[in-house]
Amino acid sequence: MLLLNNKYYQKFLKIFIIIVAVSCSYLKADCTCVITASTSSLYYNIANSTSGNGGFTFTLDADDNAEVFALKFIIDDSNNTPASGDVDGTLTSFGTSGLAAMSGSGSEAITVTQTTLASYADYATHFTEGARVTWWIDWQGSTTDEACTAPSSGYGGSGQDFLWDLTRPTVTARSAQYVNNGDTPTLTGAGYSSPGNATKVTIGGTEISSIAINSNTQITLTISTGDFGGDVIVTDFVGNTTATGGLEMVVDNTAPTVTSATPKTSLKLLGQTIIAGSGFLETSSVSPIDKVEINDGSTGVGSFQVNSDVKITLTAGSGNVAYSHINVFDEAGNKSSDQDNAKIAIDNTQVTITSIKNAAGDDITVGGPESGFNKALIASGDSNFNLTNVTGDPVVTIGGQTLTVLGVTATYADALITLTIGSTGDDVANGAVKIVDVAGNETTFGNSFTIDRVKPTVTSIGTRYVKESVTSEIIGTGFTTNGNATKVTFGGEDIDASAEGSFAINSDTKITYTAKTTEFTDVNVTVTDVAGNASTETAKLITVDNTAQTISSIDDGSAPYIFKNGTQFQIKYSGSTAAKYFTGGSKTSSSSADAQILINNTWPTGMTASVAQSAITLTAGTGEVNGAVKVLDNSANAVTATGPVIIDNTAATVADITPDSDNDNLIHIKTGGTITVAGNFFNNGVASSDVTLKLNSTAWTGYGTVTVDNINQITLANAEGGTASGNLVLTDIAGNEFTATTWTIYVDNTLPTVTKVEPGAIISGEEA
Repeated sequence: MLLLNNKYYQKFLKIFIIIVAVSCSYLKADCTCVITASTSSLYYNIANSTSGNGGFTFTLDADDNAEVFALKFIIDDSNNTPASGDVDGTLTSFGTSGLAAMSGSGSEAITVTQTTLASYADYATHFTEGARVTWWIDWQGSTTDEACTAPSSGYGGSGQDFLWDLTRPTVTARSAQYVNNGDTPTLTGAGYSSPGNATKVTIGGTEISSIAINSNTQITLTISTGDFGGDVIVTDFVGNTTATGGLEMVVDNTAPTVTSATPKTSLKLLGQTIIAGSGFLETSSVSPIDKVEINDGSTGVGSFQVNSDVKITLTAGSGNVAYSHINVFDEAGNKSSDQDNAKIAIDNTQVTITSIKNAAGDDITVGGPESGFNKALIASGDSNFNLTNVTGDPVVTIGGQTLTVLGVTATYADALITLTIGSTGDDVANGAVKIVDVAGNETTFGNSFTIDRVKPTVTSIGTRYVKESVTSEIIGTGFTTNGNATKVTFGGEDIDASAEGSFAINSDTKITYTAKTTEFTDVNVTVTDVAGNASTETAKLITVDNTAQTISSIDDGSAPYIFKNGTQFQIKYSGSTAAKYFTGGSKTSSSSADAQILINNTWPTGMTASVAQSAITLTAGTGEVNGAVKVLDNSANAVTATGPVIIDNTAATVADITPDSDNDNLIHIKTGGTITVAGNFFNNGVASSDVTLKLNSTAWTGYGTVTVDNINQITLANAEGGTASGNLVLTDIAGNEFTATTWTIYVDNTLPTVTKVEPGAIISGEEA
């Protein structure tokens, strides 16, 4: 019993029995085993278990036909000499309750998938990380039971073992996320030395050249050059890798770049400057910004905000820092280089004002643009208006207005600011003088200051065109500010109480001007206030026009001037005096709405006008009119031509032609005879306005005479001018035409002749 209970002798007995069994049998036992996914691998890892169906392929050689066998396993055979007594279990998930049969005798390949393996009830108990698995074939027939041989002499040279590891290494922590050359961060996790040391660590796919396995739960990395980042992946002894999507690291050996700071002057507490550069945002190969320093320190740095890859907003803190470089550090420890365009000072010291004096050294509270009043010298007892090497000047305001708005220029020194009040800019009354230095520190002087330089404005002219004694209102602002306006100027000429006219100040917004004899044409109106400030608006125009225009002729003819609809005629001026031109002075309007071109004191319906310098061209319309022509200008000067000008669109009419004794409308007129034409509109009621007559297309004067007795009657005489027949055609001076088609006129100047009488003699009662 002592011998059998001794583990050493039990193993010896098993080996002895196996040797005897093999040596005493002529059976052909044989079993080889490979990992299905990789026939040469001895590591059964995650990749092998998931490639295809995973598992193992067994090549079996049975002695008996359809011999039954059981697939068993040995875990961690201690002496590398597997025997039936070393078997740890039967893979009951294979075959039928662990038994399977060959299809015949001889060699046959059988595959056991990972699914089959994993469905074994005690799978998790035996097939664990680092387990050495030996597969054992237990033949139920005559074939000798045996361990299946593994490729390449098996794991560790055992001949039969496979190293089992389906557990990924993990990374649960890293001592630093952002590193650079020379750093030695550590990884914490599991699976780094069991069942053997991890072989590789990559960051974002880039392998770390130097790693040290400290324990199964810790690895130390030695970082070298390069810029890369991403998932931290550990490859363990059998080739399993850390799952993706876990912890990340960034290897960053490139410092962020700083190119400028705006402003690059000085800041006080909470003041801000914008740092421009690149590499400020984290990427897979760029670490985020860790800190910002001024003059290699944290003094004066309140906070910073990374706005984008090219912009950081720095907010000043407390304390004072001389004008120095700004540097940016990333989380990997890289520091930006010094750039002179990126410098700043931190200034939290208040400025002071001790006095405001004029150029003569006297204290002053009022200034203006005039010489002797246009200088204001502001002094600081502490010489702290500017800091050494800081670019920029303090900001001076008066009454809350900037110097630019006030039209004031300034020169700056550390202890003195000299203001020069210019001729233009806003006025300020009793305004507080405030100085803010470049950093934003400010002070307000105890005495107020006034600048008086308000210009009046001219916004409109009430009546643009006037003549003597006519008034026009000048509308604007500032006519009574600090006193009444002193001067009104037309086109640069001052208006006084003589020939130019006069003006009265009605209010701060209105001046009334009364025209006199001096004429002005489209001149700009300027108002000057009591301080000598003059308005600067343009196109505020006025015209003083006392000269009426002249009409030299109408249509190059003599009266009467008679036209019909559509006929053009002209009103002309033949002289060369500019003031009398139709476009001179206040001008004549061509618009019917202005009614400045009148016939019989009206603008006839449909008439149109075109006004040129020496001629007004009119086109008669449908409206009839008879009377004098009057032309006005915009100042109401008028000129009249008696004319008359007549627009006549009505043709003459014929009511009857006599004599016509038989009323057949056939009118015969012989030599020396006359006919009378009765009707209407045979003239326009003025001299030289009679109609003309034709018989068909021949003027009646070719047959005899025409006498227009009155507007309703014409007498035609036959003077042996020929023989003809036809209708009378009447045409008036305007060109209106009427054809008397009702009557046919026969002009007969030929006497009858007798050439023969038949018979030659007749007796009483006969006819010849």
